[in-house]
Amino acid sequence: MVNAAMAEIHDYYRQQFQMQGGCLADAVEASKAKTKAKMKVILEVNKAREDTIEEGLKEAIDAAGSSKK
Repeated sequence: MVNAAMAEIHDYYRQQFQMQGGCLADAVEASKAKTKAKMKVILEVNKAREDTIEEGLKEAIDAAGSSKK
């Protein structure tokens, strides 16, 4: 009787642990996907900034060149 009760308790905790483990794996995968998406956005933002700065410098150089004439 005691062994059966202990086995039942053990099975219950094993099932709970497996369920939590599955949730943990899902959370880890979600975190990885979120990090990957953030990195992609950061790269795109940095490229856009670089393009904007480059364009501004070209305009400033053109404006400075045209004012000298």
